[in-house]
Amino acid sequence: MCRGLFFVISMTLLLACFNVAAWSTASDPYAINGVSVDKTAKSAAAARRLALAEGRRLAFLRLIGRIVPKNQHYKIKKPKIESLEKMILGVQIESEKNSQIRYIANLNIEFLAPEVRRYLRGVGVGFAETFSKPILVLPILRGENGDVLWAYSNEWRAAWKQLPRSYSLTPFKIPDADPLMSKLINADQALNGEQNRISAIASHYKTKGVLLAVAALKKDRLSGEKIVELVVSRFGTGISDNTEVQSLRAPTSTPMFAFFTSAAKRIRDDFSESWKINNQIRFSDRGTIDVVVKFDSLPEWINIRTKLEAIAALEQIDITQISLKRVLLRLSYFGSPDQLMVSLSQKNLELKQNTDNWTITSVIGLEAE
Repeated sequence: MCRGLFFVISMTLLLACFNVAAWSTASDPYAINGVSVDKTAKSAAAARRLALAEGRRLAFLRLIGRIVPKNQHYKIKKPKIESLEKMILGVQIESEKNSQIRYIANLNIEFLAPEVRRYLRGVGVGFAETFSKPILVLPILRGENGDVLWAYSNEWRAAWKQLPRSYSLTPFKIPDADPLMSKLINADQALNGEQNRISAIASHYKTKGVLLAVAALKKDRLSGEKIVELVVSRFGTGISDNTEVQSLRAPTSTPMFAFFTSAAKRIRDDFSESWKINNQIRFSDRGTIDVVVKFDSLPEWINIRTKLEAIAALEQIDITQISLKRVLLRLSYFGSPDQLMVSLSQKNLELKQNTDNWTITSVIGLEAE
């Protein structure tokens, strides 16, 4: 009896400060790392000043590219350095080098999430903050000699592997060439969409979602142009599972590897845009639901609470009841319940509607990287 009372008192103290808007926490989407700067001026001090200002602007543009859909970029004007400073929490300088007139460095810049959100809402721009869980890409190259997935000769896979780093909300995993992986899934099984095989390879690479990217290189007999026909299928990526077909053209002089690289980047960028559009925080739509949060221990509840605080779609989180292994919350949120489910699922939280109420439980899985 005393132990139960002590637990409830501890819970009460820990939860007393939980009635907060989600706006109060910064989150990973607002940390922009690896910004390279290189400036020359009349003095080292002047070059450094110019470089740091340029780094802030480049980081801001990279942030906008990460969270704002491309079709809304035109609404965002280049902010003045004074306005930009208000949105920055801190700047970390790495690999700093300078001479009498030149300054070179790599910068890690963290933005203030509330200030950026306020700025974007002020200019009428929608944005997303939810990182997807890692997505495994299975690049299959179709040819006259058969379909290849794991072979070293798969230039389509190699093109994916050589893509420059992306700073989007959708991290991808590109497998190395490894013929032994055909024991888990081969090209035919992937093309047939065999779910048990797809689940097995996703589990092996510690991902949940799989993007099946199939490419076939052809030639237009009349124009001589190269054509790459693409079939892209999504499995458990957090966006509705479907298959899309498209074709890209390039002059016959275009090197095949460069053509494949361009096609791979196109697929990656299209997926990133779809993710942002599907996960935009829709401030015009608001809802409220009462949910029961179930847990087995106090540390598990603290972990759930921390994850909920990091979800930008949650406007307000209020506690209405507390017991030993459950908490009743009232969630005020932006968007639709389906969007909220996706946001929670990326944090390994399951929001589910039962006959009588909504529940939130922890599930075993991978966090977004």
